[in-house]
Amino acid sequence: MRLAEEKERLEKWINGEHQSGNPPILASVRRKVSEILRGQHMAKLITFDLRETAEGRVRLEYMVNEAAFNELRETLFGKNCYLPTGCPETPKAVTKLTQMTPLQELGSGIV
Repeated sequence: MRLAEEKERLEKWINGEHQSGNPPILASVRRKVSEILRGQHMAKLITFDLRETAEGRVRLEYMVNEAAFNELRETLFGKNCYLPTGCPETPKAVTKLTQMTPLQELGSGIV
């Protein structure tokens, strides 16, 4: 949800709902989004666009790259995973892995 939170924060600046402090600038938002997407494969899976409004505010748009997601699902997510034996969470983890939706497979805390 970190990208959604960042987008919401930027929209508050655009809509005039956030007045204290300095408004975010393009370079700082680009660094923050890059930090959010630093995980393995995330730069492939999530595409984003940053634009400045006429008032100098920054707008963030992002989306899941479906082609990259499908490629990774077939080549990486579809492979066998070996879970350690004796781990108390193993049965729950296996159940969770088999019931994931595509966005959940991307990892929590990102989109």
